Amino acid sequence: MVNRLTKNPTWRAVILKIALLSGGSVVQVVAATTPPDRPAKDLLRQQIKEILSQPEYQTEYPMWLSRLYGQATELLVRVLRWIFMNPVMERLYAQWPVLYWLFVAVLAALAILLIYHILATIRGAFARRRPQRREPRDRPALAVSSPTWLRQDARQLAARGNFAGALRALHQSCLRRLERQGYLRYHPGLTNGEYLRAIRSEPQLQRLLMPLTTAVDRVTYGRRPLQATGYQELAAVADQLWQRAGD
Repeated sequence: MVNRLTKNPTWRAVILKIALLSGGSVVQVVAATTPPDRPAKDLLRQQIKEILSQPEYQTEYPMWLSRLYGQATELLVRVLRWIFMNPVMERLYAQWPVLYWLFVAVLAALAILLIYHILATIRGAFARRRPQRREPRDRPALAVSSPTWLRQDARQLAARGNFAGALRALHQSCLRRLERQGYLRYHPGLTNGEYLRAIRSEPQLQRLLMPLTTAVDRVTYGRRPLQATGYQELAAVADQLWQRAGD
């Protein structure tokens, strides 16, 4: 059938025309799919290099760090080979395996201790140092228990201009005075607020002791300054407390 069509001149012309039309369509399709203005290779490489140089694509370690890591790994491998793959260790493993593994355990423990020491040293060098808690200055010694002596000490400190220390000594003298008169029991572990609650059955004494306690807390823990006028007012309150406690 095909041979008869090809022998006929009319059919041969039709087939040739169809082939030419098909070939032209293929060429048009190929031409349409090919980019008309393709950039040069150098320009493409430059654009790719600029894209990859952006921060979001920099995920690898720096070269110097990778090189240092490789050198450290190689050194560690050499040391392990020198320790465990020498004739002496091989002979020890063959003859006394228990001693061999004991030696390995000792080396592992020394390595762990060395690593811990290095990490602790680095942490101590770069860690933030916590500020040391400073105790209030001019805190009087609590060994003195005589109210009279404490009151004399307060006068001497006030004469030297140390009104904060004088106030603390005056407050201690009042507490000792109340203890001697049986209103409370003095103990260094008690707080100033607990001393106030201890004399709540005596409202007048509590009213006199309260401004002294407030001023002592403000000066001692709040580190507020105390002037001569303020101290004289508190000393007058202390005199009233001494008189009331002695009645």
